[in-house]
Amino acid sequence: MGKFTTLATAISGLDAASRGLAVTGHNVSNVDTEGYTRQQQIQKDVAVRLGTDSAKLRQIRNKFLDITYRSENAKLGFYEIKYDTGLEIDHIMGELESDFRTQSVIKDMWRAINEISKNPESLETRAEFIQTSIAFLNKSQNVYERILNAQYNLNTEIINVTNKINELAQKIADANAKIAKNEVWGDEANDYRDERNAALDELSKLASLDFQERRDGSVTVFIEGKELVSVGAVNKLGFRYSSQNYSLVDPVFTTSTEILDYDPTNANAVPLFEFTGAVNSYNKNDLGKLKGMLVSRGPHPAVYADSIPSFFVLPTIMRRFDQLAHEIIITVNDSLAPNVPDGFGALIADANGPQGLDGTRGLEVFKRKVDRYTGIYYKEEDPTDIYTLYSLKNLEINPEILDSTGYSKLAFSKTGDVGNAEVALDMTANWNAAIEPLYSDLIVTTATEISEAKSYVDSETDLVIQIDNRRKQISGVSLDEEMANMMIYQHAFNASARLVNVIDSMIDKIINGTGRAGR
Repeated sequence: MGKFTTLATAISGLDAASRGLAVTGHNVSNVDTEGYTRQQQIQKDVAVRLGTDSAKLRQIRNKFLDITYRSENAKLGFYEIKYDTGLEIDHIMGELESDFRTQSVIKDMWRAINEISKNPESLETRAEFIQTSIAFLNKSQNVYERILNAQYNLNTEIINVTNKINELAQKIADANAKIAKNEVWGDEANDYRDERNAALDELSKLASLDFQERRDGSVTVFIEGKELVSVGAVNKLGFRYSSQNYSLVDPVFTTSTEILDYDPTNANAVPLFEFTGAVNSYNKNDLGKLKGMLVSRGPHPAVYADSIPSFFVLPTIMRRFDQLAHEIIITVNDSLAPNVPDGFGALIADANGPQGLDGTRGLEVFKRKVDRYTGIYYKEEDPTDIYTLYSLKNLEINPEILDSTGYSKLAFSKTGDVGNAEVALDMTANWNAAIEPLYSDLIVTTATEISEAKSYVDSETDLVIQIDNRRKQISGVSLDEEMANMMIYQHAFNASARLVNVIDSMIDKIINGTGRAGR
């Protein structure tokens, strides 16, 4: 029996070496396959001196590096979006487009007011003031509209990224099913695990994720602490309008295929994100491309009267820009057409206010559009009623100053003397006190947003690359190492084959060469 035991041992060596060669060949053939994880055959003794067997075909991965990579990848995704948004704001408001430079538009308005203070009775100066006011309003409204378009472009991206999350979740669920089906019978499913890991890596940039592997090899996936992939199921994300008056949407867990109305009490719409505080590195909630988009876009467009958390990027810029424009507009209007209470809760033109060359009083330069429909010329601004606001969305140049005699209606004189410049001087004083700080604040806010986001993008990009390189050093296929393994398995195969040949010759000699006993 000793010879047959030795033969069995040699044959087990042949089989183990053959499997090792197959694994090595599989590694080499996938050397350039993105996301492929190097595999390694683990061998074990069958029993004492009874040969060897393949215990397991394992993937060479470092789970700690996977977790770290996905965490840092989520942070990178968040700040890439914030940086791109900052660059978009800079493009809209900066010096890149000469027709819409915020700084030049505001400076033009300042120069027009200064010219009036020097020569308030000049018809040419007054006409230039009117044209500058028209340009100021048109260009400011254009800037505001372009920021609004940036919001809606981000909204489209939010829909696309949410759909991508659903697609990746389904891919993970499908891989779960294949892994569990194969491994329950003892087969290996490493290629399916590679598919799943690639999907998890991609998902990690889109949202903050966590996962737990079960005994059957499948994983449960959580994003933002909520279950996305569970046992045999995917909890799909849909959409709900983010406010009552706009078509912006937020991702929610729902069974509905339609965009749901804004209704926080709807039990069929569980929000993926709940913004109860600031989103930043201090709170460690600055994770994921999708959250970066929602933070950059904000829940709705904003005007100067809105109270909105400052971590919402575009609404904050919209509010501050509208506030800057509002201060300029009110400075002009209140100087030319001061109002007084009428005793009945409304406002009327001050009968003792400044007057124009033709004696006109109380004529605003910037007029609320709604006035022409309501017939209410002066009404107190009400933050709860957007149509009462002197906001860029709700303004036009007063038609009365656009006619051929409009320049004579501009009330620049407090005394009635055509050369009186007190009104223009009041404007310049308010400009220095209120408008200049608002402009500086807007520019600083934008620059800080870009600088902070760029700093994070640069550092996180380097960190993600370093971690990924470390992962690849462990998980990636090295041709030199595989060639060395191939030689080892080839030598082991040859040695086992020679032993089989020796045992075969010995058995043949015993059976066929020794003859019958006693003869």
